[in-house]
Amino acid sequence: MRYVRPREFRHNPRQPIAALDAVVQGFEKSRFTFDEAAALGEVWKFGEDIRLREDPRFWELERLGHFHLSHHRLANDPLATRLWQGVWDGRDVAREMATLDAASPGEFHVFCSRDPRFVEKKDQLFLAVHPHVELPPSIQAALDAAVQTLLQRHREIGTPFTTLQVRENLDLLGIVIPAVEDLLDTIDSWLRQRTEWTEVARSLWLPSELVPALEPPKPFRVLQVLGADDTSAPDVKEVEIQDVAGEAEAPQNVVLLPDPPVERHPDSSVSWTHVLRTIHLHGLYLPVPTAARFRYPRFVGGAGNVVVHGVVHDSGREGLVWLDREHHRFFGDFLREMLEWEDAGRKLHLHWRPEAVVVRRGEIDQAVHEEECRHLDPKALHELRLGRGESYRQTLRSILDTYATGLDFRSLCDELASRQGHRPSRATIRAVLSQSPGFFLEDGHWHWRDVPDSARVFRRRVILSTVAGGKESTSGLAAVARAVGQEVRELVPEAFREPRAYATEQIGPASGRATARGTAAIIPFTRGRRPPRGYVPVYSLTIAAGPPSEGGETPEPEGWVKTSRKGSLSAYFAAYVKGHSMEPLIPDGALCLFHRQIGGVAGSRQDRIVLARHRMIDDPETGGSFTVKRYRRITPVADEQDRDGVTIHLVPENPESEAIVIVTTPEDPVAIVAEFVDILSQEPATGTEPTY
Repeated sequence: MRYVRPREFRHNPRQPIAALDAVVQGFEKSRFTFDEAAALGEVWKFGEDIRLREDPRFWELERLGHFHLSHHRLANDPLATRLWQGVWDGRDVAREMATLDAASPGEFHVFCSRDPRFVEKKDQLFLAVHPHVELPPSIQAALDAAVQTLLQRHREIGTPFTTLQVRENLDLLGIVIPAVEDLLDTIDSWLRQRTEWTEVARSLWLPSELVPALEPPKPFRVLQVLGADDTSAPDVKEVEIQDVAGEAEAPQNVVLLPDPPVERHPDSSVSWTHVLRTIHLHGLYLPVPTAARFRYPRFVGGAGNVVVHGVVHDSGREGLVWLDREHHRFFGDFLREMLEWEDAGRKLHLHWRPEAVVVRRGEIDQAVHEEECRHLDPKALHELRLGRGESYRQTLRSILDTYATGLDFRSLCDELASRQGHRPSRATIRAVLSQSPGFFLEDGHWHWRDVPDSARVFRRRVILSTVAGGKESTSGLAAVARAVGQEVRELVPEAFREPRAYATEQIGPASGRATARGTAAIIPFTRGRRPPRGYVPVYSLTIAAGPPSEGGETPEPEGWVKTSRKGSLSAYFAAYVKGHSMEPLIPDGALCLFHRQIGGVAGSRQDRIVLARHRMIDDPETGGSFTVKRYRRITPVADEQDRDGVTIHLVPENPESEAIVIVTTPEDPVAIVAEFVDILSQEPATGTEPTY
């Protein structure tokens, strides 16, 4: 807040006016500022033409029309800071000013109720999100004209600006602001009026569109962990985990995590101990207990996210922590760097002081860690089903076999990425560590111990947790068998399809309209009858991708389809490609033309779309160990170089699908069955394959 500076004349300085001595005495113990009418009403009745600004014992607040005695101290700024820090709840202003007096002996604090930063509701003060402040018209017009230019620059930088940095960027952009006293306070007042910016801390600004939001919690599959020698089926249930306050009744399939106890200190700081759970490691946030929420900044007119200063006690690292006041959570990049490498069960000791939130790492709660091993991320389970789980498990075992003292989670992930040639997700690695009985955590380090049949137990847990996820309890082998059978029926429907009736059919849209490539006439296969010239055989993708027969015999096709290609067609065949992973290039259910090359695809395979086969491929779209993807070799290899440890990526066209990663050996290469040539019909599958 600014004061009006009266003009002083060296030869005629202002002097105390005796007629105002009674006014000074009257406001000596007042905790609030006053206007001239309240102070001079009695004096004016006697015809005296006196103004308070003529007496140096009175200080005038600019644009507010209020005064206070010169030896009093204005409390508005420290009170606003205490509201922001959450150390004061906005009640009993006089008592809070007495607290300020005690902290500064010899001073007497007063409050100006006309300050537009404050809003009073039911005898309680709050900070206004967008207070209305009258600015000089020339400054208001200059700043309003610069909104889009300044906002664009702030978006590009993407980090919060202090009010001083806003002024500096205005200068860098060549925007001229008329000279005025206390320009920073003026810019501060202007920014508080604008909805394009959000004050995320005291005089710290960020474009409103860049204020982050925390993602809602996702469900997890809870698996009953069994011993390696236990052959009974585990129970699997999909649940949602929530942080709650106090004693609450959990809805069905919801796990509630109660508040930890909170200790409140005389300086209004609070401390508590938080034990990390699976949901916190995946969501990368820390909940705020109910008893600590009085520390929230108090606003009227908005409930957006704000930032507080954060410090990691162990490393001294400092940064900004986002506070979601609606869902009561700390989150953001500062916490992400800390939480993404932690293990479930880690204790974090938090001390929320007026200046910062201090986080100190504690020991591992082994009981919580073992309990949290039951929670699996469905996306991580999908990673394991693609055949990568056993590869990761073996590599992790090999790594830990070479480290007698074990490795922390971050070092283990780095070592695994180095050996695999790519970086698996942390959720996938956690799923492998928690579901393979040979891995265990001790003193914050992962170790390996030999457990009989650990590989079998690991595969069984992953398969059953995937099959039973989201269904009712699957206790009993009969129930599991039914669930597995249903899963197989969904993954490989052709295995349960009735025999086809052979008839000629036009492949095209259901409405009869031709696709951009026209229709493809299918001629049924008849043993001993040669197809017309220009036709190629139609195989199911399972037969086409299968290994050659021992006698070199050609499998019988399901039919014949015409193609416009010229020349010899003996190496060509057609097959239906299911799934959305290659869209938009290859639609779901499209009839595609392939070229088979004896000994594999001729020339370089790099970036070519191929039909590939390998034992580590588990493509849910084909239901087998083969897939149609774009081939990319990640490891550079010379012609004469050994192929051991070469990393191959089979990449989909659809960005929502994930690549299949294979590390090959000379004895176990990726078999390239054929190369994709063209689409004969773009008609998507309608649920059942055409009959021929």
